[in-house]
Amino acid sequence: MCYEYYRDTYKGELSEYEFNELYKIVYDIFMMFVETKVLYLKIKSDMLDDVEYYRSFCIQIDFIHSLGGLDSVSGNNPLEISSAQTAGFKYQYNKSKQSNMSFNGIPLSPLAKSRLEVELRKKGLMCVCL
Repeated sequence: MCYEYYRDTYKGELSEYEFNELYKIVYDIFMMFVETKVLYLKIKSDMLDDVEYYRSFCIQIDFIHSLGGLDSVSGNNPLEISSAQTAGFKYQYNKSKQSNMSFNGIPLSPLAKSRLEVELRKKGLMCVCL
């Protein structure tokens, strides 16, 4: 996926620099996610390079950006704050439970996740456990 798709087709508003920084991280997040959903023998290193996945990438890139960018994937997921305090401004992260909007502690847009799963199903790649 390239910045031109993000800017011209998806109508994203990030700069090319911001896009490129977040795209690398999102690609890794999606590959980790795919590895939990797709049979190992069907995983290919370039499997997410198809245009069908581009919109999911764009949604996730904007989601990560809205949560603080790279900081949100480096252990400071704002979706996992368990308390906040005023005056001296103290906040605390909830490390005890996994949020529905995260994957392995990394923020994951529910919309991007759903779109990614749909595309994997369409291609017959999702694992079916009985």
